[in-house]
Parts: sequence; structure tokens; C-alpha cells
Amino acid sequence: MFEIVAERICEMMVILLILWPMHLEFTMAFTVFVGTACPMAAATILFAQRYDGDARYATELFVVTTALSAVTIPLLSIPATWLLQ
Repeated sequence: MFEIVAERICEMMVILLILWPMHLEFTMAFTVFVGTACPMAAATILFAQRYDGDARYATELFVVTTALSAVTIPLLSIPATWLLQ
């Protein structure tokens, strides 16, 4: 579980480091940041069912990433707002 949390935070920080030197308009940069911070798509569960994958594991990942997003998006929005303005 800790690995998933660390991975999500690292991914979001990498996105910030990519967006920061681009000097995009704040609204555009912040939208990209939040979009990449959102949980994985629920369609992965459907794909797993359709193509005989592990639908239970896909469901677990979806639940975990959704729960993590509820914490990580607000938490990392503070430095994102400061860096992207």
C-alpha cells in the first residue's frame, strides 16, 4: 500500500516538474495537473472482464487510486498552485 501512495505522489511531482518550466497559463497547467492526478479509469475493470483478465485486481486498484486521489489531489494542489503561477 505504501508503494502505491509513494508512486502516486512521485508521479504528480514529476508532472509538476514537467509543467513548471513550460510557463503555461495557470488554468491550463493546473487542469493538466489535476487531470493526471485523477484515479485510473473505471474502464480498466471492463477491459479486464472482457479479455479474461483479473477483474478483481483491477477493481482493487480502482478503489485504492480513487481513495488516494481524495487525499493527494488537495494535498499536492498547494505546491502546484505556488509553482504554476
